[in-house]
Amino acid sequence: MEFTSIFGIKSGFDSASLVQKLIALQARPIDLKLAQLQAKETKLEAFQSLRTELQTFQSVLNGIGTADRFTVNSATFTKTSGTGNVLTVATTSSASPGTFDITVNTLAQETNLLSDTGYTAATDVVTSAGADNYFVEVVVGGAMTQVAITHPATVQDVVDAINNSAVDVTASIINDGGAVDPLKIQIQGNQPGTANAVTARVVRVDTLVETNELTFTAAQTATDASVTVDGVTFTRSSNTISDIITGVTLNLESLGSGKLILATDNTAITGNIQDFVDAFNKLTSFIDEQTEFNPETFATGTLFGNTSVQNLETTLRRIATGQVTGTGGTYEFLSQIGITTQDDGKLALDEVKLDAALATDLTSVVSLFTSSGSATDANVTFVGFTDNTVAGTYDVQVVGGVPQLSPAGAGTFVDAVNNGAFFTGAVGTDAEGLSFSMASLVDASYGTISLSVGVIPRLNQEISVLVDSSQQGPLTAELDSITESIDDLNETLLRMDDRLALFEKNIRQEFVNLEIILGRLDAQRNAFQQALQNLGSAFSQ
Repeated sequence: MEFTSIFGIKSGFDSASLVQKLIALQARPIDLKLAQLQAKETKLEAFQSLRTELQTFQSVLNGIGTADRFTVNSATFTKTSGTGNVLTVATTSSASPGTFDITVNTLAQETNLLSDTGYTAATDVVTSAGADNYFVEVVVGGAMTQVAITHPATVQDVVDAINNSAVDVTASIINDGGAVDPLKIQIQGNQPGTANAVTARVVRVDTLVETNELTFTAAQTATDASVTVDGVTFTRSSNTISDIITGVTLNLESLGSGKLILATDNTAITGNIQDFVDAFNKLTSFIDEQTEFNPETFATGTLFGNTSVQNLETTLRRIATGQVTGTGGTYEFLSQIGITTQDDGKLALDEVKLDAALATDLTSVVSLFTSSGSATDANVTFVGFTDNTVAGTYDVQVVGGVPQLSPAGAGTFVDAVNNGAFFTGAVGTDAEGLSFSMASLVDASYGTISLSVGVIPRLNQEISVLVDSSQQGPLTAELDSITESIDDLNETLLRMDDRLALFEKNIRQEFVNLEIILGRLDAQRNAFQQALQNLGSAFSQ
């Protein structure tokens, strides 16, 4: 029987409604916990969305965060003679604008050998006797390799023996179309250039006497590439040449001449800077939305008042508007090249001012966004730096054969650490992590090393601490804390649900018991009344 079916039967009281109200009253703490859970889940989603926004911003930074990616050079080759494309060009940021007259005289090519003997089938036997030793002898660039084969060795056996060896050639069977014995063994060198020329033969050794079982003739000899740039002729073993024009790789394709024009693509650089501005504004707009406060409605964003998020936005804006030291150029602030902060906190790009800056000092503009290092002395080579290195200029000297570094002009020299291939600034100093190599360790002063860390690597460093869980940054701490709170709330709610179910069961049973007691009392009352009536009837007789 349903509990509700007996509620109020005897009492006439709406006990079912009362039970529901008592249960609802008992459930109020659960409702409060559910509200807390929902708030925590909303906050967790907000932090997860923030992490996604940070990762998206970081991908933009990574796409333009180095000088090679940030600086775009255009290369145009116009053919004046020859067939085909003659050449194609690839450039890096180190390429300088200029015009070059280029002639491709010869292309580098690899050796192509064909066996002097033809065969009718791949199963034809190459070797002639069974008792002797046989080798396939291949010489590549003067280095000889002998691959043993066993009689009877077929055409296919010879090809397989060559291809299964470590020799830098490729063997195959070709059909030259001849009417008689059209199959020949082809051996192709894998690398072009005369330094990689190939010869081959199959040798039989009988009592230390070598006899050629099979010889090969070059259908194509190995040659070097020859290219003339502005009247100077260069010879290289490859058709890919990257050591003639700084920052330029020439991919030779055919013989001919033409003119190569290198120029800085300011339009592409402006596009990279605009991408940075747009990505920065997108991230800060999201943060503003999550931390907003409406003074009229008192409505707040999900992350309003969160110190970690407030510190993040402050750091982002400080880096974007702050000074970039060590550039050694015209500009040290983004505002100087046309990137300014508007009243709403967003960045805006003045392309006219940027174009003027690019025309005035391109290197300085690039340094504002990327990291770069240089040394003034030819004996010192900048190698790299770490997150602990303070950007700036450092004096270099050698005392007692040990390199020392000091902030420029400070005179507080500290021994650098010898790491074998290079030296590194000492831990605990501004130069910590600054790596450099020395061509001389004679006691003397060696000029300066300058390090500039631009806006993009500094932003990237800050964001990496947030999105990389292994670094246990503040964002990771927030996510872990909220997730732990949600888990605790879920466990608490399960226990409270169990207690509420028990309360409901007990309270319903108590009201059922009340109805049963009232029913019994009512029965007793009726019985008593009936007894009184019967007694009265007896006396009246």
